[in-house]
Amino acid sequence: MQASKQHGKFFAEERGGGEIGSCILESYREAARKGPALLLAVMRGKAAEGVDLRDCEARACLIVGVPFPQLSTEVDLRRQSPGGARWYEAEAMRQVSQAAGRLIRHQKDFG
Repeated sequence: MQASKQHGKFFAEERGGGEIGSCILESYREAARKGPALLLAVMRGKAAEGVDLRDCEARACLIVGVPFPQLSTEVDLRRQSPGGARWYEAEAMRQVSQAAGRLIRHQKDFG
């Protein structure tokens, strides 16, 4: 998606990612280096973890909702074990911390 030049460019990480996700991420990085750009990403997606967004590539992070782990048999069993509710909440907060960590990557960076 592209908005007017005045407002910059918009990019959205798609579910599943793969090669298309890598192309979107690279396009976003290039646009962010040239001017205003916005990347919409999902928690637990490629852009939220394992991607190094430096300097002008990440200046703000808005998290909507609480990123609890997706329910599965393993997660449900772990939640029912002693301390499981606390683990479940801690996993969500770890995800928030990971996303916020995309902003400041070195001593002179800011976000």
